[in-house]
Amino acid sequence: MSDPKAYYSHYDQVTGKGKKLEQHLREVAEAARDSVPPSLDFDGIDCWQVKTLLQWQARFHDLGKYTDFFQKYLLEGQYSSFQNHAHISALALYGYLKERTAALGIDRKTSEVLCFLFYVMVRRHHGSLTTEGLFRREDLPRMKRECNAQANSLLERKEVLSDAVHLSEKETEQLLLDLPNLLENKKFTRSMRRIRMNYAHERWYFFMIYCFSQLVDKDKSSAADLRRRNRSALRSELVSGYIDLKSKGQHSNMNQKREQVRQTVLHRIDNLSDREIRNIRIFTLTAPTGIGKTLTSMQAAFRLSERLESIYAYNPKIITAIPFINIIEQTKKDYAEVLKDEGLLNIHHRLADKRLGKDRSGKQEIPIEKAMLEVESWEGDVILTTFVQFFQSLFTGNNARLIKINKLAGSIVILDEVQSIPEKYMPLVGAALMKLSQYFGTRFILMSATQPYLLEMGQKLLEQCASESANGAVNGLDVKSLSLLPDYADYYRFQARTKLVPSFRQVLDTDTFIDFFEQTWAGRSAVVVVNTIQRCIDIYSMMKDRLGGEAFVCHLSTNLVPKERKRVINEVKAALESGETVILVSTQTIEAGVDLDFEVGYRDLAPLESIVQTAGRVNRNGNLKRADGETEACPVYIVHLEKDHQWIYQLHHMDCTKRLLQQYGEIAEPDYLQIIDTYYRQMANCLSQESIDIWEEGIMKLDFSKVQQFQLIPEDQQAVDVFVELDDDAEKLADAYEMIRSSAAGINHELLEEVTGEKVSPESLSPFRRKALIRLILGRMGEYMVQVRYQRLQKTRPLSFSERGGVESSFYWVPLDQLSDFYDIETGYGGTEEARIW
Repeated sequence: MSDPKAYYSHYDQVTGKGKKLEQHLREVAEAARDSVPPSLDFDGIDCWQVKTLLQWQARFHDLGKYTDFFQKYLLEGQYSSFQNHAHISALALYGYLKERTAALGIDRKTSEVLCFLFYVMVRRHHGSLTTEGLFRREDLPRMKRECNAQANSLLERKEVLSDAVHLSEKETEQLLLDLPNLLENKKFTRSMRRIRMNYAHERWYFFMIYCFSQLVDKDKSSAADLRRRNRSALRSELVSGYIDLKSKGQHSNMNQKREQVRQTVLHRIDNLSDREIRNIRIFTLTAPTGIGKTLTSMQAAFRLSERLESIYAYNPKIITAIPFINIIEQTKKDYAEVLKDEGLLNIHHRLADKRLGKDRSGKQEIPIEKAMLEVESWEGDVILTTFVQFFQSLFTGNNARLIKINKLAGSIVILDEVQSIPEKYMPLVGAALMKLSQYFGTRFILMSATQPYLLEMGQKLLEQCASESANGAVNGLDVKSLSLLPDYADYYRFQARTKLVPSFRQVLDTDTFIDFFEQTWAGRSAVVVVNTIQRCIDIYSMMKDRLGGEAFVCHLSTNLVPKERKRVINEVKAALESGETVILVSTQTIEAGVDLDFEVGYRDLAPLESIVQTAGRVNRNGNLKRADGETEACPVYIVHLEKDHQWIYQLHHMDCTKRLLQQYGEIAEPDYLQIIDTYYRQMANCLSQESIDIWEEGIMKLDFSKVQQFQLIPEDQQAVDVFVELDDDAEKLADAYEMIRSSAAGINHELLEEVTGEKVSPESLSPFRRKALIRLILGRMGEYMVQVRYQRLQKTRPLSFSERGGVESSFYWVPLDQLSDFYDIETGYGGTEEARIW
C-alpha cells in the first residue's frame, strides 16, 4: 500500500511495495560518491570534483518523477503524454550546473562542455548513450509542451524538491521557471555542434562513459535494493600457497623456469618506489608459452594491489580478460582455487552462470534478477571475463554494456594473449588503454608470448589525430610502461622445444596435404590447425579414413556446439596424458591458452602470432627429449592450403608473414622473438583506417554510432543461431524456456528449479524475475547453440523453434528425434559448405 504523502521512484502495483524517491536519489548519490577512486583525473577535473559532479547528477537524474504525471502512472497505471521524467530532470541538472561549476574551480570552457554532457547523460540514462537526434525540429514543439507542463507540476511541490536537491525554495523556483527557456535558446540546442567543432577531444568520451556508467550502475542497484558488498584485500601469498600445492613433488626444468619468472616479476614490483607505483600505469609480461604467465600475472596483480592500497588506502578490483570463452574454464579453476573464501570471484561471459560466489558468511541466496545484475555490473573482488565483454563494453553507447565501465577506474586489468586483438584495431585499443590508464587510473598488465606493438601504435594514432584536430593538443602521451620481465629474451634463447618449418613449395589441397602429413608425421601425436570449418572437416574425415587405425583422430571447430567442444578437449587431454597417439584437426579455436601438448604441429598460413600460438601447443612442457637428454625441437610445419586464409585474414598480413618465413629453412624457438619483432615493426608502420575513423569521428567527436562500428568478432549478418537438442538436458532447457516465455503455460516449478538452480514460488514470479530467468535459461541453452550461415540453411534447413511448442524465437531448432538429419556428433552441424571460422 502506497503512502499518500510520499513520492516513489519505483513501485510494484501487485505487491504494493515501492521505494521512496528521496531515498533512491540519496542512495544513488552516496554510492556514486563512495566509489570514485583517488586516481581518477580527466586532464584537470580531479577525483574530488568528479565526486561532487556525480552527486549532483544523481540528485537530479530522477527529479522528473516528482510530477503528478509520473506518480499517477507509477502508482495507478494512469498513462499520460507527460509521464516521461528523464528530459525535465536533464534540463534541471543543466541549469543547476551552469551556476555552480565555477565554485568547483572548473574553467568556463570546460564547464560549457561538461554541463551539456551531463544533460545528455541524464536524458539518455534509460536507453543508449548517443548525442544524435537531441533537438530535431519536428520534436521541439512536443518537447516544449512537455517541459512547460512538467515544470508547472514540479513548481507545485517546490518545497519537497528543495530538500531533494539541497536548494532554497526561492532557488528551486527560479531554476524551474528558467527551464522552458532553455529549449528556446539556440546556443543550448546547438551545443553538440559547437563541442564537435571547437572542443573535440578524447577526454570527453572517457569522461562521458565513466559518468554515464556510474549513473546507470548505481541507479539500477538502488532500484533492485542491492546491498553493497565489502571488498576484500587480496594477499599475494594466496597464489604462492596454491602454486606450492599444485607443484608439490614435481621437480622439472620447466617448473624451475616458471618459478624464476615469477620471482623476477614480483621483485620487479617490490623494487618500485611509491612514486613509480603512482606513475607507472601499464606493465607488460612477455614470455614463451607454457612459462606460467596465468598464475604469475595473478600474483603480480595481487602484489601491485597491496602496493596501491598502502599508497591510496583503497583495494583495487582485479579484472582479467581472456580472448576466447573456450579457454576460460582452466583459468577459472586456478582463480577459484587461489581465492577459495578470501574474495568474491565473478565469472562473466555469455555462457557463464549468473551468480557471484559465496561471500565469507556463506550467504548467497538473493533473487536471480539481483544476482544477474551483480554479475553484469562487475561486482566482486576478481572479475574473469572475455575480450568481447571487455572491449565491446568500452566502445559502445549501449546502456547494458556500459553499466560495468565505471568498475575499470582504479582497477588492475590483466589482458591475456593481447596478440589476439585484430591488427586493424591494435592502434585503437592501444590508444584506449593509454587513455584509460591516464584518466581512470587503471593499471594494465599486458600478457603475450608475442608482445605486439600495441602501445606504439596507440601513441602513433594519438599523435596523428591530435595533429589533425582543431585543438592540436596531445595530453598524456607520456604514460609510463614497464616490462615485468626485462630479460624475457633470455627465456626464448633457453627454449628449444619447437621449430617452425616453412613448407611452401606448392599450394596444397586436402589430398596433397594428407600426403604431406603422412610423409612427415612419423606416428607422433599431432595438431593440425586450419583456417576454415570446411577444410577442418574435410581433413578430419580423410584422416580418419586413412589413419583412424593408427591414431585417435578428433575434430574441433565452432561447427560443434560449445558443450561438445569441451568434451573433445577433455577427451584429447586424457588421451594425450595416457600416452595414446592423437591427431587433432582444429580451427584457430585451439590456439590460445588451451593446455594441450602435442609432438608435432601443422599450421595453414596465418598471421605470425597465430603460427607461434600453434607452436605453443607442441612440446609445451619440454618433456620430449633427444637421445642425448637435451630437449627435442619438435617441428611445426607451415603450409599454404589453397585460398583458405583469404576468408579470415587480411591479404597484406599474409604476404608479410610468407615473405618473412620464406627467408628461412627452419626457425628455432630461440629465434622466434627476432622474427616476431620484425613482423610487428612492419605492421606498426601504417595505421589502419578503421582505428583512425573510430578515434577521430567516434571518440573525439562523441559520435557513438561510429564508435559502435567496432566489432571485435565481426557479426556475421548472414548467420543464424541453431539450437541443437542434443540430449535430455537440452530438452529440459527448451521445455523450461517455452514454459517461462509462454504466458498461457502453467509453471512447473520442479523443472524450473532443476534447470536453473533457482527456487521460484508462484507469488515471486514477477515480470522482472521472469525476464531474468529467460536470460539465465538462454545462457545455458547457448551450450547447445551453433551459428550457421544462411547459405548452408538452404541445403540443411532445420525447423523454426516456434514449431516445437508455439513460442516464437529468433533461433532455429534441431529436434532430438531428428538429430541425425542435421547434426553429426563428430563433425557438427549439417553439411560442409565453405564457412568462415566465425
